[in-house]
Amino acid sequence: MTTPEVAPGRFHTRDRVVPVSAIRPEWSSRGRFVVTGGGNGIGRDVVLELLVRGARVAAVDLRSEALDGTRALAPAAGDRLTTHTADVSDRTAVEALVGEVVAAHGQVDGIANVAGIIQHFV
Repeated sequence: MTTPEVAPGRFHTRDRVVPVSAIRPEWSSRGRFVVTGGGNGIGRDVVLELLVRGARVAAVDLRSEALDGTRALAPAAGDRLTTHTADVSDRTAVEALVGEVVAAHGQVDGIANVAGIIQHFV
C-alpha cells in the first residue's frame, strides 16, 4: 500500500482528503487521529481541538520537548493523547510509528498532516 500525498492543513481519512475545518464534531468525538507537527503552531491547535471534541490523538513531532508542551496544555486528556517523537521525512521512522499508534489507540481513522519544513531563502 502506498501512502497518499496530503497537503499540509488537509485532513486525510480512509476515503478522501478534506480541510481540517470540515471535521464534524460528531465524527471526531469517536475517532482516532494522528497529527503530524503536533508539537506547536497549527498542529498543536489541531491536536487540542480534536481532544476537546473527545477524540483520541497521537501527536507526532520531531522535538520531544515540543510534544511535552502540547501535553501540558491538555492535562485532562489522559490516555486519549499519546506523543510520538519521529521525523516524518524518514520512511523507516514512519513505518515504526504505525505500530506504536495502533498499539496505543487500536486503529487510525484519520491523519492531519500538518508538519512542515521552514527553509531559509536567499
